[in-house]
Amino acid sequence: SKQPEEVDWNDFVQEARQTGPLFLEGKESLRDAVANLHRLIRRAPEHLRSMIHKLQQQDAEEAAWYLGKVVKLVESIHSSMEAAADKFAKVETAINGMTQDARENEGHFESRALMLEGEVKELEAPSVVKGGRWEQEESVALYSCQLRKMQVALEACKEQCIEHESGACTQITYYKTASGNTCYLHCGSATRGLYAEADTFTLRRAPAELASDAERKREAGSVALELRRRWGSAQQPLSEVTRLARRFRGATGDLRKSLEEARFAADDLRAAFRGATEPGAEAPSAGGTGTTGGAAGSFQARMLERYVGEVVSAIEDLSESLAPLRFQ
Repeated sequence: SKQPEEVDWNDFVQEARQTGPLFLEGKESLRDAVANLHRLIRRAPEHLRSMIHKLQQQDAEEAAWYLGKVVKLVESIHSSMEAAADKFAKVETAINGMTQDARENEGHFESRALMLEGEVKELEAPSVVKGGRWEQEESVALYSCQLRKMQVALEACKEQCIEHESGACTQITYYKTASGNTCYLHCGSATRGLYAEADTFTLRRAPAELASDAERKREAGSVALELRRRWGSAQQPLSEVTRLARRFRGATGDLRKSLEEARFAADDLRAAFRGATEPGAEAPSAGGTGTTGGAAGSFQARMLERYVGEVVSAIEDLSESLAPLRFQ
């Protein structure tokens, strides 16, 4: 089975692979919106002039068709903008979480590598390499299963136990004040008893075992360093994607604000258009006839022209918002 660290990294990579297409989808939606914006900027003024012209010719159906082309473009841009904003927001949320994971994991594995390095140094200390690791019990003596006895210093006693030809020595009793034999080697089945002038030492890890431990920890340290490097190297690409997502999200936000003005102006124009073309309404005309109906038609024409002017002005503002946007 895979190590948890590898599973975590693979999940991270999978999430990155899923986020990439999401970012591209957002970018594509923004491209669509910008393309339609350029089309709106180029075509809307002429469409709106055609609408006014058809109304003056009392051709409401054709006038509505020209107005509909403008409204459809505006709504298409709005839909693309909303889709882009949603995608970029999801990308930014996902990348922020991934960046936090990468930083935490880099810090964790850096700490782990340093810890393991310290443990290896401790295991490779001369005293440990030569004498192994022992556990001391004060004022305790061992009885039975005695392998050997001699008069030597404590460290030499431990070495004799480790090097005993039987391989069965795992414990020693050291008599601190004895004038004769001070070192007694015992096997694992020896019994314990209280004795004020003696201490018992149990071998927990022999030098060969400690060497194996050191090698295992050294390998684990190398793995930790590689994982720290891996998580650290992932942060620069994440930072770049975050920068791009925020840039495009900001551009989308600016365009959405400008587009809202155009949508509001288009809604006002549609309302005025409905009022001018509903049954019984006087058809808009280029100039009044002096009659009440002609004056009404002239007023409606002026109102429509005013709303058309507001739509065109809002579209020109959109053109200014597009200027700083570049796809890189």
